Amino acid sequence: MPPLMQSEQLLFQGDVQGVGFRYAFSRLAREHELAGWVRNLPDGSVEAVLQGGREKIAVLMRKVMLLSGRVRITQVEQRKVELPPITGFSVR
Repeated sequence: MPPLMQSEQLLFQGDVQGVGFRYAFSRLAREHELAGWVRNLPDGSVEAVLQGGREKIAVLMRKVMLLSGRVRITQVEQRKVELPPITGFSVR
């Protein structure tokens, strides 16, 4: 992976299930040419993995935190992870 590329695992808590969050996140990830996936977890949180340029991930995260409607993010855990290259973005 080029030096400016990175992989991150994200965990979103709050009102993030049943409100279109995964699809909004997916749309933003694709707009910013990021690879990875997003999925609901049994505890009501949403997990995502992003792979791409650091600045693109930072821009996406700023936009995600501004999502309106019924989405209400109360906490985000974000950490770098080592993953093989991912292609495309999917909602799981």
